[in-house]
Amino acid sequence: MRVGSGGSLLQQAFLRAAALPDVAEILTVTGHDVWARTMDAYRPVNTLGQKTSFILEPTGRNTAAAVAMAALRCRRSHGENSVMLVLPADHLINDQQAFAEAVGLAVAKAKQGAVVVFGIEPTSAHTGYGYVDVSASPARFVEKPQLDMADAFFRSGHHLWNSGMFCFTPETLLREMKEHCPDVLDAASRCLEVSPVQEFEGSLCVALDHDSFSNVPKNSIDAAVMEKSSSIAVVACRFGWRDIGSWASVAGLAHKDANGNSGNGIVQFHQSSNCYVHGNGRMVAVVGLQNIVIIDTPDGLLVSHRDKTEEVKHIASS
Repeated sequence: MRVGSGGSLLQQAFLRAAALPDVAEILTVTGHDVWARTMDAYRPVNTLGQKTSFILEPTGRNTAAAVAMAALRCRRSHGENSVMLVLPADHLINDQQAFAEAVGLAVAKAKQGAVVVFGIEPTSAHTGYGYVDVSASPARFVEKPQLDMADAFFRSGHHLWNSGMFCFTPETLLREMKEHCPDVLDAASRCLEVSPVQEFEGSLCVALDHDSFSNVPKNSIDAAVMEKSSSIAVVACRFGWRDIGSWASVAGLAHKDANGNSGNGIVQFHQSSNCYVHGNGRMVAVVGLQNIVIIDTPDGLLVSHRDKTEEVKHIASS
């Protein structure tokens, strides 16, 4: 998806990483079915020939599996004391210099054995993000809260949003996984041992074995490690961060009319306010509605309250 300027979100994430100093390799964990599209996205922006490699998942097993595979692969390729920077591909960051400075601080902490979380100063009581309590020692990770707790966190002044970006060495992360989620680590290790490695256009690609990968437990890296670890360190960041993980986030970036409505495609609004429409070529009319998001795609139609767009995950998984 193209949001903001500078290419797609994936291309922007690639360029953000490639612009950092001393990057040995950009390793992308992605679905096998979108591998070709991912490589197509990288070609026009990888003008300096940054080394790339890929881990290809046959199905999704959440972020604990993805990060475990990446850490195991990085340990094999670059050593257990190399430094990994984990960057989701659905973020916008406006200030590259401030981002690079934050990464520098995180690398120093990672080399000391910390699991580093990039914390963002909250601008609202958001229930879609995890939080980090920086008043605790060591810092304490808190799962996505209900609204009343999120409001308390927002007002406290010592809770930051967990951006989902992390920095650590393979040695540190794998040690934490061995302690807190050994079932994920063991299954990931077994899968990697039987997964073929091939070279394509100069990139090494690990195609994860379908049967053994299906045995890796589904869990997020947040729940599997971050909420349990006593080695959390935080880098507080101000670099214009936006998580584009929901349609409400996309709507927040769109140009709005006088009534707060926005969208693309052929759209008409009448007696409506704060609505967003993502069109698909046919006309979409919105009449007498407030705070509604409508996403019209070739294979499905989503109509959601603006505050509930993240709940679409329950529909997609049903």
